[in-house]
Amino acid sequence: MTFINEMILAARGMNALVSNDKNAVKFFDNSYYGFIGASIALLISLAISAFLPTIMGQAGEPHLSAFKSIIFAASIYAVQIGAAAIVLNQINRLNALLTFLVADFWTTFFITIIMSIPTLFGVNSSLFTLIIAIVILVVKINILRLLIKLPAMQIIMFFIAQIVAGFVGVIFLSTVFDFNFINNQPM
Repeated sequence: MTFINEMILAARGMNALVSNDKNAVKFFDNSYYGFIGASIALLISLAISAFLPTIMGQAGEPHLSAFKSIIFAASIYAVQIGAAAIVLNQINRLNALLTFLVADFWTTFFITIIMSIPTLFGVNSSLFTLIIAIVILVVKINILRLLIKLPAMQIIMFFIAQIVAGFVGVIFLSTVFDFNFINNQPM
């Protein structure tokens, strides 16, 4: 399967996750080959997130280069993947990690594309961002519920682990790499 074919199927999977379709799993290639395609999609989404604001003249952190932004985001993803692996291992579902990662990486890709549209047109809409945040929450819950088949309490445990890992990762990386997100002043 080519990357484009995989992307089209993953787009259908994203739509299935948003619409609560129980057959969403059939749209994602949960093999190692599919993981490579999803990883490429994630790298593309990281590059879009890092370079598009700079290209459009809307860079929020002038001292944070696009390369540092990619490294920072990839590091946060790595920490959250570690947290996902720990939680799935604790509930004896580590075999579902690949399925989770493939779906998560592809949905991140599509959400990044959707979030880039206002930037391309120079629009800053809080309402659009709120709607996308709700879509992200629905998609993440449905990945865990429909694809991984976790019950509600395990989904909550998974989310708590992801949030804690994200915060710890941000604090650690901000300290180690001198990223300063509080007052927009170079350190």
